[in-house]
Amino acid sequence: MDHYTSLGLHKSASEKEIKTAFRRLAAKHHPDKGGDHKEFIRIKEAYEVLSDPQKRQQYDNPQPQWNQQRPGFGYDNVNVDIQDIFGNMFRNGAQGNPFQNPPKRNKDITIAAKITLEDVLNGKNLIASYALRSGKKETVDIEIPPGMKDGDIIRYSGLGDDILQMQRGDLHVKIQILNDVNWMREGIHLYREYKINALDLIVGTSIIVDTIDGRQLNLKIPPGTQTNGRFNIAQHGLPNRKNGTRGNAYIIVSAIIPKIKNSAVLQYVKSIKKTIENDEAD
Repeated sequence: MDHYTSLGLHKSASEKEIKTAFRRLAAKHHPDKGGDHKEFIRIKEAYEVLSDPQKRQQYDNPQPQWNQQRPGFGYDNVNVDIQDIFGNMFRNGAQGNPFQNPPKRNKDITIAAKITLEDVLNGKNLIASYALRSGKKETVDIEIPPGMKDGDIIRYSGLGDDILQMQRGDLHVKIQILNDVNWMREGIHLYREYKINALDLIVGTSIIVDTIDGRQLNLKIPPGTQTNGRFNIAQHGLPNRKNGTRGNAYIIVSAIIPKIKNSAVLQYVKSIKKTIENDEAD
């Protein structure tokens, strides 16, 4: 496939048409955006040649020494940020070539920060140490804001690898939220199950709920509550990271069926059951 076909252009395409085609295809195929890195490299190489008048002339009128394939060229050894691509275009104007001087820097480093649901509620500061490939030790003060989700990444510019004599990479702190023994998270909402004697569901009762922020709330369970009944405790969930508003805590009650070993008590319960059935029929 030749360079014009890679960009979907005719050989008579103008410089503006070449840049427009590249912008569109680079945004679509860039690996950081989920695209195919081989296709991105093909598009990049085509643009690098066709956007340079001298290289384009050599390509359109090939000499014996011209060789389209350059060994050792691939996505793994090209450090290109898609934001840099378009940023360079706009800074350099229509004649700019974003690949004339591609940025070079060391690799990024990713470390994990394990936090609890309480940390999600309140935020957390921690000190982390990690090793660079150069053998040096780096220490960073990590500030984790409230409302983080599992898999969120906090980026610290210039704290990545430094083994090469060029700009340092970045440090990526990936958030890992530990499972809680009581609460299950769903977005900013929390869920917890309480098992209650079936007779308490029939006659009504109250339970003490220990919230995620250490408070104790008295929750009334009305008579006739069905198993898997759900109760909403408003604004006792987790915070929204953007605006700080809190979600809800949902309490789900399920029935525990008591085992009655005393035959006299069992007979008494049966008589009550019959009385209830007669009452419902009236």
